[in-house]
Amino acid sequence: PQTRAGTYPGAANAVPAASAADAAGQTPAHRAGEIAARMRAIPFDLSKYETVRTLDRLDAWIAEAFDLGFVAFDTETTSLDAMQAELVGFSLATAPGRACYIPVGHDYPGAPAQLPLAQVLDALRPILESSERPKVGQHGKYDLHVLRRHGVMVRGYAEDTILQRFVLT
Repeated sequence: PQTRAGTYPGAANAVPAASAADAAGQTPAHRAGEIAARMRAIPFDLSKYETVRTLDRLDAWIAEAFDLGFVAFDTETTSLDAMQAELVGFSLATAPGRACYIPVGHDYPGAPAQLPLAQVLDALRPILESSERPKVGQHGKYDLHVLRRHGVMVRGYAEDTILQRFVLT
């Protein structure tokens, strides 16, 4: 391998030469840094986040996802074990800085009204099962197992941010 500073490859102070990709800023780490910087630049506007408690608002979020052609989603559950986890809620995002949370299983004194789980699953099924609408998730293998146990066969799963972070860093 090439080295810098005139050292030879076996020397303790040998430093690998920069690759052409490094020099052009095209390495995964460089790209990850660029993406992170763009994400940090997006203003945080609390009004762009919503807790969905009515079927009308859920339908509006699903329609937006269909219109855009993609959706990011995540599940919230009672366990790290996908085979035992019960669904507590779903999150959907349609753009950076625009998302909603749909509670379905919060059970504590004073918990606000929530849509029934079966009704939410029925409403989400068309977008989640559409192979023509790409989905983005975080640790999708887990979410896909949980949803499959609840009768939803997710299709069109295109990106997983946890895998992207692993690859890019």
